[in-house]
Amino acid sequence: MQILYLQRICRRYLQRSNYLSASVLRAFCCRWQILLCFFNFIVGKCGSSQLVFYLAQLRLFDKELS
Repeated sequence: MQILYLQRICRRYLQRSNYLSASVLRAFCCRWQILLCFFNFIVGKCGSSQLVFYLAQLRLFDKELS
């Protein structure tokens, strides 16, 4: 009985989470990478060229979303 209840919850969760498209997820990951790279840049672990690369990727993904 408990397994059936969990299956229903999982189905509802999957239906709600399916609205996220691949491009939205990629943009989210890219933004997260930029945030991490920015903090690493502040403490000196990330070069400026890497930060520019992530910013360029984010710009491309934002164009895809609009």
